[in-house]
Amino acid sequence: MDKELTEMLDKCTSKQRMFVQEYIKNGGNGSAAAEKSYPNLKNQGTCGVVASENLNKPNVAKPISKWQQIISTEANISFKKIVNGLAYVASENVDTEPKTMIAACTEMNKMLGHHRDTQNVSDALDVVRDLAGSNRKKRLDRE
Repeated sequence: MDKELTEMLDKCTSKQRMFVQEYIKNGGNGSAAAEKSYPNLKNQGTCGVVASENLNKPNVAKPISKWQQIISTEANISFKKIVNGLAYVASENVDTEPKTMIAACTEMNKMLGHHRDTQNVSDALDVVRDLAGSNRKKRLDRE
């Protein structure tokens, strides 16, 4: 394990450390991480509150961020590659699979920090339509 990450985790309580590990393991589900890390919690609402509190604590948020950075680097995954992949999925499914296209646009908006702004959803759809038009033209040129 990365030395800097180990030092960060050493600043967490045992439950916070377990929360960080579970959060990374399950792909970022804070409620599920809280449920496993704090076995005395009885309902999902309470788990969500504890997760939110933990994620707002620097000694918990920093090691999560560092761990995600390490994973991304080791997997050679960049933010740009993910967004480009989602844009491709969205543009290829405009006509055939609208639900898939919408899901890809939604994820792109979340990643870009636009998930609360309906104008940006519209902007993302415009980008996808432009990509779809470009992809159709390329396919026609090949045929």
